[in-house]
Amino acid sequence: MGSSSVRRPEDLDVVRESYDRVADNYVEMIAATGLGDIRAQPWLRAAMDAFADAVAGRGPVLDVGCGPGTVTAYLVDRGVDASGVDLSPRMIEHARRLYPQCRFDVASATERTGLRTVAELRLPAAAPIGPVVVLVARREQ
Repeated sequence: MGSSSVRRPEDLDVVRESYDRVADNYVEMIAATGLGDIRAQPWLRAAMDAFADAVAGRGPVLDVGCGPGTVTAYLVDRGVDASGVDLSPRMIEHARRLYPQCRFDVASATERTGLRTVAELRLPAAAPIGPVVVLVARREQ
């Protein structure tokens, strides 16, 4: 772990455009099925609660690939100083609309310059809401 900037992937624009295309349907699916609702998924809620307890007082949390902000908002509700970033401007529009009390920015995980990762939580792609990576990061002075 540590500060890093990764070479810009060649397909970054294609990936951004694909997430922008599916963002509206994804948000509608979450609302209709509850699939991405952490409160409705006991194992995910338990993981997020344990994570929130573990990072208490360690610094701000950066939810990388936050999508429509579900995980970020849950962590903020738990008292964590969390913010989210996503490659997709459309996903960030939804996140800001759904969770106006939270901070969200459009950014790539490959552009984490100036941040030092001090802890992370990764949930697999097979999880009901897909892959989740939550980082506890501190800005380098």
